Amino acid sequence: MMIEIHGAGFTNKGAQLMIRTVINRVRESLPDADFCIETGSDARYPRVAEYGLHMLYPQATWDRPRRIPYLLRLSHLLGRVIPASFVRPFGLVRRQDVDALIDVSGYAFGDKFGVYKSRVFNQRAAAYAQRGKPVIVLPQMLGPFQEAGFEKVMAEMVSRSSLFYARDRMSLDDCRRLLGDRAEPIRLAPDITIYQSPGRRDVAMPDNPARTVAIVPNIRMLDKGDPRWKESYLPRLTAVGKSLRERGYDLHVVIHETRGGDARLGEQLRDAIDPSGVPVIAYEDPLDLKAYLGQCRLVIASRFHAVVGSLAMGTPAVVIGWAHKYEMLLEDFGIPQMIHGIDDGPDDLQGKVDQLLDDGRREAMHQTLVRRKAEMKPLNDEMWERVVAALRR
Repeated sequence: MMIEIHGAGFTNKGAQLMIRTVINRVRESLPDADFCIETGSDARYPRVAEYGLHMLYPQATWDRPRRIPYLLRLSHLLGRVIPASFVRPFGLVRRQDVDALIDVSGYAFGDKFGVYKSRVFNQRAAAYAQRGKPVIVLPQMLGPFQEAGFEKVMAEMVSRSSLFYARDRMSLDDCRRLLGDRAEPIRLAPDITIYQSPGRRDVAMPDNPARTVAIVPNIRMLDKGDPRWKESYLPRLTAVGKSLRERGYDLHVVIHETRGGDARLGEQLRDAIDPSGVPVIAYEDPLDLKAYLGQCRLVIASRFHAVVGSLAMGTPAVVIGWAHKYEMLLEDFGIPQMIHGIDDGPDDLQGKVDQLLDDGRREAMHQTLVRRKAEMKPLNDEMWERVVAALRR
């Protein structure tokens, strides 16, 4: 069986971890399953091969979104005339040879990205559904849906899917408001990476975990978040970082997306706090990063899967986010009070950090995270059972 993993690439560590999680969990039940991907501009064949993936050929990627509908049609046509024996030796797969589609976008269907992105995925899903192949949308944030056109495209997308999962109750509520009874097939399940264990890692971990604090910045705060964050995001992180340094904590700036704005933002943050005393850390393997976050005393993060990794490892976090997925994740883990918003003011951020510098409060929150993770696991296990059953049909 050949399965397309859609909606993830190799620049963002959360996306990498979703790819790895899908491969590992599906192969637990279907050991002969193979996987393919459209790489776009963020990875070429060596990285794809490292994950044991094949590449779809011809490609129809997001580099020029308006051309994708035409590229998809052209890709199907070319696949009919190019023999499979010609492309397979190069690690390539024709579209008509793919048996299922699994989407792990995380967040692609909602106003922040516009209706066009949903339309393009709907076209991709239609091509599979017309051939009687399963389409599976794994847990992700959905909505809000204020832009015109979402009702039709989301209704079609849900009807064409064998399984369709929202990652949080607010996403599910947005879908129900948009679709009414047509949203009934949408199920609820937690983020798929929560239960992907990093195991033992052969990379450097914090020298003094009890005194190590990680800050994980996110450039999306400046282009997707409240416009006021453009003036206050870096200053607030800088102020809390300087306070931690003054009290003798080992402060690390962690880069979760190795290409693009996160690295530049992280360097600016380091320079503003202490150019010589604050290291900027980036791991190539997302499981190394998850293990590292699990060793910290606390994490201050705006990257969603950095928050997921921290909480899943039992590390308390103070969270600054740009969409409702952050609030919902903290609610799932039983610590909704640890979100910091634009209207809360700088003192609120410092106050939340100070709570986690108290040993008793930190331990209580750690125990809450461990308990809530265990309570969510049956939903995760049930989801994977349904995924495997859909793939076997």
